[in-house]
Amino acid sequence: MNRETLISRNRMLSNLLIILYLLGLANNFISGVPVQGIVAYAASGAILVLIITVSAYKKWIPRTVPYLVVVFISIFSLILTATSPKLSNLLIIFISLAVVSLYNRYSLIGISGVLNLGLTNFFFISFNDSMFQGLGFDILFSLNLYIILTTIILMFQAHIASTMQQETAKEAAHAKESNAQMQKLLQSIQRTQAAISTFGQRVRSNVQSTREITSEIETAFNEVSAGIEQQSLSVNTMNDMMTKQDEQVQHLGGAAARSNTASQASLEETKAQRVRIGKLKTEIQQLQGRMDTTTVSMERLTNMSGNIGGILETVDQIAEQTDLLSLNAAIEAARAKQHGKSFGVVADEIKKLANHSKQSTEEIRNMLTEIEEQTKRVQEEVRESTKAMQVSLAITEENEESISVLLNHAHTFSDYASELNSIVKHLTTSSLTITDELSEVAASSDESLTAMEEVVASVEEQRGHVETIESQFEELDDQNQALESLIHDRMFKNSHSG
Repeated sequence: MNRETLISRNRMLSNLLIILYLLGLANNFISGVPVQGIVAYAASGAILVLIITVSAYKKWIPRTVPYLVVVFISIFSLILTATSPKLSNLLIIFISLAVVSLYNRYSLIGISGVLNLGLTNFFFISFNDSMFQGLGFDILFSLNLYIILTTIILMFQAHIASTMQQETAKEAAHAKESNAQMQKLLQSIQRTQAAISTFGQRVRSNVQSTREITSEIETAFNEVSAGIEQQSLSVNTMNDMMTKQDEQVQHLGGAAARSNTASQASLEETKAQRVRIGKLKTEIQQLQGRMDTTTVSMERLTNMSGNIGGILETVDQIAEQTDLLSLNAAIEAARAKQHGKSFGVVADEIKKLANHSKQSTEEIRNMLTEIEEQTKRVQEEVRESTKAMQVSLAITEENEESISVLLNHAHTFSDYASELNSIVKHLTTSSLTITDELSEVAASSDESLTAMEEVVASVEEQRGHVETIESQFEELDDQNQALESLIHDRMFKNSHSG
């Protein structure tokens, strides 16, 4: 592009900027923007428009002005949106691309596209609620895609236009005025055809990629469907296992309840046994007391037998003295002869009494000896019985201690049995809950499998649609090639006719 054409374009762009500035100012008034916002927009916009206009009409830095236009339009869009954040302000981004495309320089269009892409993302994040009504990032993705596609198309168009302008400039000196008008028309058609061809190629490439992705998605969904089916089988198997386990847990619960009952019965029996052993201990202690009393009585009896023996010795001595006395009386009676007969009779009686006393004393002594021997044997047996009682009492006390320990163990076992019964009840409840949850998971797996089969069917249908679109784009490409051939033929004829 020569200098004069560039200066003309700069002036045209400055006029467009003035119009955009006035429209934005009117939009602020209509939208009810606060005075501070209107003043900020008016002042900054006036400065930018003034710089571009003066530079364009004064022919200052004509090759730099297009870049200033790109930057100033972006600043202009930022100020307009900041003062009045509305969705309609987003159109100025596409307007700026259209304005910059008037230069037919793809570098300017690329810079404008990058700036507009940044502004779009900034507006979406900063003014999401007021400008986009809280839309999601999927809309931002679509906006970015539209801006990128528009920028690329305009860049290709600018490149093609630049090329065509160079060719037109070379052939302009040899073409007639009417042929030049037709040539411009054909060039415009050719640019449009090239843009359509480029866009069609890109879309067809995207359609092919979509078809491949659809096939991969279909394969992945088939694998996922198989995995869900296998998961459903596994869940059903787990459900059956948990049902059997639930039955075993219920059986264990019955056993735990019976064990708890048995432990309670054992505890009560142990308590009763402890009471009986306590009574037995009391009776043994009482019997031991009576045995001690008997032992004391036997010792007293032995002592009394000894005393009786002493008395018998005295009686025996008296009997011997009586016998001597009767002997003396008999001697005296023999001396007295007739006068001593009565005294002799008395002496005989005394002798008989002495003999009888000796005999009785001997019998009593024998009886006392036998009684003493019997008493000693009984006393020995009482001592042995006392020792046995003491041993029995010690064993009873040991049994009482053992019963106490056993009672403590019975209490502990009863507590453990109660705790086990409680745990088994909780385990039964948990098992029932898990069984119910597994049943729900199995049902959900079946529903997921059905839904996945429907998705696979939808993916297959989508693949059919993609193949249809691809065939239609092939037809469009054939028609586009036919149009391109027709344009070349017409241009060739026009060039030769000229």
